[in-house]
Amino acid sequence: MNDNGESRVSKGSNAEHKNLLSAPQLQELKRARRAARVVGFFLPLAITVLGALTQILWMPRMPDPAPTHWNIGGVADGFGSPWTNAIGIFLVSLVLTAMSLLQGVQSLQKPGSAVWGASNRAFPSIILGAVTVVQLGVLLSLVPQLDMADARDAAPAPWAMPIGFGIGIAAGLAAYFLQPRVRIERPIEDDSEPLPLEESERGFWFGEVRPSKGLVWLIFGTLAVIAASLVLMYATGTPGWWGMAVLLLVLAVLFAATCWFRVRIDETGLEARSIMGWPTVRVPATDIARVAAVEISPFAEFGGLGMRWVPGKFGIVMRTGEGIAVTRKSGRDFAITVDDAETGAALLAAAAKAAAKLPEKGEKK
Repeated sequence: MNDNGESRVSKGSNAEHKNLLSAPQLQELKRARRAARVVGFFLPLAITVLGALTQILWMPRMPDPAPTHWNIGGVADGFGSPWTNAIGIFLVSLVLTAMSLLQGVQSLQKPGSAVWGASNRAFPSIILGAVTVVQLGVLLSLVPQLDMADARDAAPAPWAMPIGFGIGIAAGLAAYFLQPRVRIERPIEDDSEPLPLEESERGFWFGEVRPSKGLVWLIFGTLAVIAASLVLMYATGTPGWWGMAVLLLVLAVLFAATCWFRVRIDETGLEARSIMGWPTVRVPATDIARVAAVEISPFAEFGGLGMRWVPGKFGIVMRTGEGIAVTRKSGRDFAITVDDAETGAALLAAAAKAAAKLPEKGEKK
């Protein structure tokens, strides 16, 4: 932590990070974790138990065997014990609820990831929404079967799951936004040491930002599916094929412009330029307060991959791993994922140190 009480990303054990956090940050972290536990564990568990109890109370009113499948004509053609359905749904909801406990497993977090961020609010909210969808969707689908003597007369309830999905999504979104909006970065213990350069020496460092293999497969897979659809539409004379062609072109340009960058560091600072020539992000050496080589976890710190913005922080983060973290003099942070981050950060620190020694405009040396 620096003299201004700011905290940033760094390496080290969870206990060490807690020692570096301020008292208000620890209090905020405790409050955020308590809310996430309620949203991701206690509420889903309560919904699971209530759903199970409801099915048990309905059991004497259910046909036995109960319908489990309907054909395309809406006629029941599959049957089974109502207890099988009740136990299966209970176990599915219980497993989903238990997944929230993974949030407390520190070993699953990447070194250098944020202590708490948007993803920590999203994870329990998704679990709450999923359990709500499962339980409510199933219970609503059972309503038409109550007090029915012959299971073959049971009609399907196509409205049950859409209602369940709608309420589940609403519950998840509400849980996300009602949780405390706490963001605590992992503190930096050591800034990068400036690369030693003589006054007559100039340093240059070049790197690349490129997506992870998984993201590359996703990008090209998406483009391949759209391209195949375009060919099929054109070959069959389907109207509107040109719209698919425009979509393919736009996505290809968008992916190329925002997923691959060339990075240059010299005495002027850092420049990340897209392989398409635009956009370009610059961090002037005169605007740098701190520099460090860190481990970056895009989902924990930014909520995803790509060019990402969160309050007080902007990043070009295409994979989990090493990168360069910069704190501007305004207090805003910038992060970028690159290989050989330690060398790049050291040269950038040297550029910032040299720039700090330059006189302001109008001043004499």
